[in-house]
Amino acid sequence: MLQRTVAEDSVDDTTLIHRFVDGGQESAFADLMYRHWPMVFRLAYGVLQSNDDAEDAAQDAFVSAARSLVSTFRFGEPIAPWLARIALNKAVDRIGQRSRWVRSGGGTGTNAHREDGQRQAEAALQAMDDRHRLHAAIRGLSEKNQAVLIYRVLMECSVRETALALGWSEAKVKTQLHRALSALREDLQDSDDA
Repeated sequence: MLQRTVAEDSVDDTTLIHRFVDGGQESAFADLMYRHWPMVFRLAYGVLQSNDDAEDAAQDAFVSAARSLVSTFRFGEPIAPWLARIALNKAVDRIGQRSRWVRSGGGTGTNAHREDGQRQAEAALQAMDDRHRLHAAIRGLSEKNQAVLIYRVLMECSVRETALALGWSEAKVKTQLHRALSALREDLQDSDDA
């Protein structure tokens, strides 16, 4: 279970980021991790549907975030959408790993030749491929479209919660969600036609 290192709820994310980047305070990043763990885990679980895999993907996301904070994070922007994109990428990567493992025979056992087991494996692979395709299409969208889809669709946040997290008006969230869904639908349709 994730343990909190410092009890500073009043310190905002920007201050914690600067303490970590400028001052080398690892406890500041631990506080960011503690604060955003539920969102990152929930997103990874929504993609992977497995507690163990979601926990691993969330941990991978925070390791990547710590390593790339200086080089890829846009200071002044909210950190939650950036972390969510990293978590989404890590979760999708795990789907690909899982799919390759099953296809290589890693998921077979003594009952591998049974028809029922084969049908279940094929159905699981198709579900993984569909999720992988959807998340790959989401990754191809603009940052704003990704952010609104992550909050509204994958994390199932309300319009109000999404607006607060992204620093947008509720009207902008609704408009951006419409645009994002249209772009996603178009991308998925294009990939079906190809």
